[in-house]
Amino acid sequence: MAHYIPLQDKLDEIEEQGKRLRRRLDYLKGERDFLVDMLLTRPTRDMEAQRRLLQEWDEEIDKLDLSIAYLRREYVKYKETKNKQMCNNQKQKRTWKQ
Repeated sequence: MAHYIPLQDKLDEIEEQGKRLRRRLDYLKGERDFLVDMLLTRPTRDMEAQRRLLQEWDEEIDKLDLSIAYLRREYVKYKETKNKQMCNNQKQKRTWKQ
């Protein structure tokens, strides 16, 4: 027997996951901007290590952007499904009343 997840629960889950990813993305972008500013204004002895860290953060930021884009597509897909179900339920109710 299949276990169905209510669409609203799935939409809420996607929203919460998106908020967590967005917070992480904002944090990393802030840290990256600070590191770039520091590298430009105050050179350090080990610039290569700082550049590698910057590259790692850029890669993680790119992955987070992709994850957020995926969540947006999933949210839209589930929202459209929910709207179709709502429309179908309203149509069925109207035809039954007649």
